Amino acid sequence: FLIQAGSPPPERELNVTMEHGWNIISINIDPGKFFFADGEDRGPDVIVMMEQLRIDENNHHLQLMKNEDGQFYLPAFDFNNIHYWDLTEGYQVKVDEDVVAVWEGYQISADSEIPLEMDWNLIAYFPTYELDASAPDYHVLSPIIDHVIMAKDSDGRFMLPLFNFSNMLPWQETKGYHVKVDEDVVLNYPEENEHVNGMASNNDLPGLSHWKETTLSSENMSILISSVTNTVVSENF
Repeated sequence: FLIQAGSPPPERELNVTMEHGWNIISINIDPGKFFFADGEDRGPDVIVMMEQLRIDENNHHLQLMKNEDGQFYLPAFDFNNIHYWDLTEGYQVKVDEDVVAVWEGYQISADSEIPLEMDWNLIAYFPTYELDASAPDYHVLSPIIDHVIMAKDSDGRFMLPLFNFSNMLPWQETKGYHVKVDEDVVLNYPEENEHVNGMASNNDLPGLSHWKETTLSSENMSILISSVTNTVVSENF
C-alpha cells in the first residue's frame, strides 16, 4: 500500500542496528508478501520478521517488542498480539546484546503518507537521507509543525516548538520517533535540506548548557528547565 503506481522502485538491503537494551526502530522498505502471515494483507508478520534474531528453539535475542498501542511480542513466552507490522509506525525493541537485522524489499518513497492521530504516535522514518530537527525551523516535521507539541527520539532528546527548543540530532533511516500532535494530521517528509546541523541550538533559551543523558528504558519522561531561581546550580546538580 506504500508502493506508488508506475515503475516499481528498486529493491535494496536494509541493515537495522540494535544496541543492547531498548531501541526504537523502523524500516523504509516494503519486504513484500514473503513475510506476510496467511490471510493477512495489511503488513508483514512480526514473528516472521524477527525470526532471524532467534538463537535456537528456546532462546531469542529479542526480549520484547512493542507498538504505539501497547501491544507486544514476547518470544520467551511465545506471545504476540501485534497483528501485523505497520510500515508507517516505529517499534520499541529490547534485545539482549548488540545485533543487526537485515531485510530486503522495495524502497518506500520518502514522501509517502504517515497518518498521525491526536496525542502520541510512534512513527517510521522513510527518507534515506537525514533531515534537520533543530530549532527554529524543525525541517523534518515542517509540513505539520503547527500541530506538533513534542517529538522525542530513543536517546531522550526532544523538541518543544512552543518553547523554540530542540536538542535532537538529524533524523535518520532505521530509527523510529515519538511525535505528539494536537489533532489528526498526515505527515509527508520534506525534501532533503542543504544544511543539516549536527546538534540543535537552544535559540531562545540561553544558559541551557547542562545536560545529562539518562539510561535508556521503555519509559519516556522529558523535562525542560527554562530557569532556576534562588539556587546555585553546579555541574553535579
